[in-house]
Amino acid sequence: YVTRWSLNGRRFTDEEGWHMNPNGYTDRLTPRDEEVLRRVEGVRRTLVEQLAPLYDRPARSSVTEHCRALYEFMCRLDVEKQLAERAEEARVLRNEAEADILARLYAVLCDALDRLCDTLGDTEVRNEQFLDLLRLLLSEQEREVRAELEENRDKLEKIRYLRREAAGVESLSLESIGDIATVMQNKKKLFKLRAVMITVAVLAELIEIGTILLWILEGIWWPFAVGMPVAIALCLWLTGYYYKQVAYICPACHKVFRPKFRSFFGATHTPNTRKLTCPACGHKGYCVETHVSAADKEEQA
Repeated sequence: YVTRWSLNGRRFTDEEGWHMNPNGYTDRLTPRDEEVLRRVEGVRRTLVEQLAPLYDRPARSSVTEHCRALYEFMCRLDVEKQLAERAEEARVLRNEAEADILARLYAVLCDALDRLCDTLGDTEVRNEQFLDLLRLLLSEQEREVRAELEENRDKLEKIRYLRREAAGVESLSLESIGDIATVMQNKKKLFKLRAVMITVAVLAELIEIGTILLWILEGIWWPFAVGMPVAIALCLWLTGYYYKQVAYICPACHKVFRPKFRSFFGATHTPNTRKLTCPACGHKGYCVETHVSAADKEEQA
């Protein structure tokens, strides 16, 4: 409607309202057109009522007056409540990043207004200049908030990872930041270790199954006789390699230690923990697996 009739400027605040035909230059006005016109006029009046306090002000005012007018405008629109509702909707949709930004947005804007008042409160500026100042400060605020969110998100990921890895631990304390850092710092090393283990294990399995099938289907037995010692050798090497590459974190005293091979080999375990006895405090329970470099660092310290 606005585009059709080229409405702008004071036409929005005209007390006579808008009565032009929604279809343009025509005398024909259907009931539907009348409904459209009624709704358009209702939207215009709502906009004018909400925005009037902002544009019915001197073109040049102090920064404090500009900030007060904008804050009162946000209060009238109940912006804080609306942003909180949108943040909750984002969380329901599992969009945590957007939810975090929306939840903090109102406080960030209010903080920006406070900063402007503190630094340039009595300075008189035009509306356009105030808008430029606000945009500049909000850009800086956005960078600060995003950096803080990334830091908090990284901490949260570390905590979630440790809880996931320690699912079988009896009394692991999440208060130990050292444990969290140790596990996360060595996550990539453990991933590479497990990739090597899977590769070697698959190779040994292929040798075993392939030679057995060859013996059964073709009656050729000698590949099995040669292949089985090779597969067993690979498995023995893999066990020793695995033992030398891992260490464990005690859930009681948070000591990073390397168990004796006999204890390691016969211990009950999950994919990420192993039931061991800590050599430092004597606690027996499930300990979180980490890379051996963590134990080396602790010994050096």
